[in-house]
Amino acid sequence: MIKNSMEIESCRFVLEPSYKKDGSVHSWEILTKSVKKKNANDDHANESLFCFSSLSDKEKIDVFNKQILTIEKLHASKLKLKTVSLNVDSLISDYILNDNYIGDYLKNQKNIAFEINEYFHELNTKCCMVDLKCLSKLCPVWLDDFGRGLTSLTIVDMFNFECIKIDKEYFWEIQNESNFFEKLNEIKSYCNIVIVEGVETIEQKNKVHSVVDSACQGRLWMSDYYYVEI
Repeated sequence: MIKNSMEIESCRFVLEPSYKKDGSVHSWEILTKSVKKKNANDDHANESLFCFSSLSDKEKIDVFNKQILTIEKLHASKLKLKTVSLNVDSLISDYILNDNYIGDYLKNQKNIAFEINEYFHELNTKCCMVDLKCLSKLCPVWLDDFGRGLTSLTIVDMFNFECIKIDKEYFWEIQNESNFFEKLNEIKSYCNIVIVEGVETIEQKNKVHSVVDSACQGRLWMSDYYYVEI
């Protein structure tokens, strides 16, 4: 059984969809909007809300568990049986790989993917990716925010990511370049599908969907965001 937090009273999550060219949902990303702690003073509600990055390690693991419980609760009825991606950093990776129950639980879920970003420890050391390989035996592993900081084609050549998500600022930077399609297709050659973040206009959507096996995520679909508190 996944344990519920003793310190966290509630979490507010948003699930953001990504869309394929045919208009169908490819996947959802679950993000933490705010966290309320149990020991906070109810007379100061705004002061009791915390962002994910300000939490302790134990609290971050508690929030991760709540994300999993949220997906389990919503998946069949709300999420159209599509994959939900969870952001997994080095702390969460260590938790998953060293907790037998959570590892077995995730392995049996067919609708979860792990998103890792440039700060994941094995990308910095450029080692043999032992942890990423172990994670991939549980759920598909995606690379988030390609084009930012330490991410590069050298990195994606070192590990078989199922999906690569293009950083929104990188997309905005290259969207009008003459070799935009060549760049996106080159990234696509390393994975099964690319998801471009930061899509805000119909023109951007059409440009991204000109690339085979691509999906879009961004504010163009804000009305489709799904908010839940647990």
